[in-house]
Amino acid sequence: MKLRISSCKTALAKDLTRFAPAWGLYLIGLLMLLIPNLVDYDPDTAAMTLGEAFGALGVLNFLYAALCAQLLFGDLFQSRLCNALHAMPLKRGDWFFSHVAAGLSFSLVPNTVCALVIMQFLEEFWFVSLFWLGAMTLEFLFFFGLAVLSVFCVGSRFAMVAVYGILNFLSLLALWFAKTVFEPLLFGLYVSAEPFYVLSPVVQLAMGQEYICFERLAGDWVFTGLGDGWGYLLILAGIGLGLGALALLLYRRRALETAGDFMAVRSLAPVFCAVYTLTVVALFAAMGELFMGEMIYFFPIGFLVGFFTSQMLLRRTVKVFTRKVFLWFGIFAGVLAACVALLILDPTGYSRWIPEPSQVVKVEISDNLPDEWLYNGLYRDAESLELEDPADIAAIVELHRQVTEKRGDFPSKERTVSLQMVYTLQNGDQVTRVYENCVPAQPLAEFFSRPECVLGLQGDQDAFIAGVPYVHIEHGKITGEHVKELLQAIIADCEAGTMAQGPLYHDYNKELVVTWVDFLLTDGTYRELMIYSGAENTARWLKENFDLWGDENTKLEDYFYGKLS
Repeated sequence: MKLRISSCKTALAKDLTRFAPAWGLYLIGLLMLLIPNLVDYDPDTAAMTLGEAFGALGVLNFLYAALCAQLLFGDLFQSRLCNALHAMPLKRGDWFFSHVAAGLSFSLVPNTVCALVIMQFLEEFWFVSLFWLGAMTLEFLFFFGLAVLSVFCVGSRFAMVAVYGILNFLSLLALWFAKTVFEPLLFGLYVSAEPFYVLSPVVQLAMGQEYICFERLAGDWVFTGLGDGWGYLLILAGIGLGLGALALLLYRRRALETAGDFMAVRSLAPVFCAVYTLTVVALFAAMGELFMGEMIYFFPIGFLVGFFTSQMLLRRTVKVFTRKVFLWFGIFAGVLAACVALLILDPTGYSRWIPEPSQVVKVEISDNLPDEWLYNGLYRDAESLELEDPADIAAIVELHRQVTEKRGDFPSKERTVSLQMVYTLQNGDQVTRVYENCVPAQPLAEFFSRPECVLGLQGDQDAFIAGVPYVHIEHGKITGEHVKELLQAIIADCEAGTMAQGPLYHDYNKELVVTWVDFLLTDGTYRELMIYSGAENTARWLKENFDLWGDENTKLEDYFYGKLS
C-alpha cells in the first residue's frame, strides 16, 4: 500500500513538473488577456467587465482542457510507452486519478494565481475574482471530463481531437441538418435553434449569460447577487464528473493493444462513421453554398468523401474499396434515402395540417422580407402582430390553407414574403408554422398596416400622441402641435391599410417611397417609418407643410424619392 501511495505521489509530481511549461504559458496568456481589460477602469467597471467574461472564457477552457488531456494521457497513443508504463506496480485506477488530479491542478493553480492578481484591480469588489475562479473551475470540469472521455474512446491524438470536436459541436451539426435538409422537405417545419445552443456548451457560454448582478444606487454601482448562469455551470460540472466516471470505466476495460488505432472502443466505430460522414457532408454543402451558391449537388460528393475517408481512418489503410465496405455504404445510403422519403411522403400529415378557426384562441403572425431587399436599403426588422378576433383568425387560417394547397407555388408576378404563424389552440397547445418567401404579401398588408403594428400603439390614442415630443423627417425636425397633426395622418393611413412597412406590401409600379420619419416613443424606443405615396393622408400633410421642416434653399422634389399624389 505504501508503495502504491508513493508511486501515485511520484506520478502526480512528475505530471506537475513535466508539463509545468504548459500551465505556465496558460497563466501568462490569461494574465495578458485579462489585465489590459481591467487596468484602465474604475473598480466597479472592472468588476462588471470581468463578470461579462465568465462565459466567454469557456472557449479558452474548451481548448485548454483538450491540451491537458492530450498531455497527461498521451502514453495511451503510443504502443511501446503504453505497455511499459502499465507494467509498473500502479493499477489503472491509480494512474487515472493521478493524471486527473494533475489536470485539475493545471486549472486551479494558474487560475488561483490569476484571481489573486486581478483582485488588486477590483478593490472593494475583490470577491468578484473568487466568483470568476469558481466559474472557470466549473467550466474546466466539464470540458476536461469530456476530453478525458474522448481520450479513452480513441487510440491516436488526431482521433481524440476529431472526436472531442465533434462531441462539442454535435448539436450544431444536428441543427444545420434540420435547417438545411428537414425544413425544406417538410413544408412549414420550424426548428428552434435555442435547444441546440444549450446542448453545445462552447456556443452557449460564448453567447453570454448573467453571472453577477449590479445595480446603480445613489450614483454608485452595488453588487446585488448572482445571476441565472450559475445553474447552467453547475449542470455542466455535474455532467463533467459523470463523463469522468465513464472514462474510468472505459479505462479499466481498455485493451492496451489498441494504442495507435483510430478507435479504441470497437463498438463506437459505426457511430463515428455516421457522425463523421454527416460532418463532412455539412462541410461540403457549406462550401458549395459559399463558392457556388448551391449546396444540393455537394451532398452526394460530401457523402462519398465522408464515408470512405472515415473507413480509411478506422481501418488505417487506403485500401477500403472492398465488397464489405460497399455493402455498408449501400446500407447507410439506404437509411438516409428512407429518411428523406419519409419526410417527403409525410405520413403524419405534418405539412398538411391546418387548424379549424374554432380551435384557435389566438394566432401571432410575424413577417420578414427577402434578403435581397437588404441591398436596396429597404430592409427592416420583422413585424409581429397578435390576433384574437375570430374574423382575423379565420382570415389567417384561410391564407394558411392557400399556402399549404399551393405549397408556395404562386404566380411569379405575385409579391411574396416569409411568414411565421404561432397558433394557440383551445387545449393550450401552441403550433408553429414557418413559410419562407412563399406567402402572398397583399392579404397581409391590411394586418401589418394596423396602428399597433406600425406604431406600437397600445391603449388611448391621444395619450400615445401626447407622449411623442418630436418627429424627425429626412433632413428636418418638427415639434409642438405639428407632431399631433402628422401622427394623426399616419394613424389614418394605418386604418386605411396603406402604411404596411416594406416594399412588397406596395405596388412599386405605382407607389414610390416619399421619405422617412422617425420618432421617440414613451418607452424609450425609436420607430422609423418609410412613407409611400399610397399613404395619401401622410403624403398630403408632408406636401402641405414642407416649409416646417424643409430647407428653404432646397426644392420639394429633392426631399422626395417619388411624386406625391
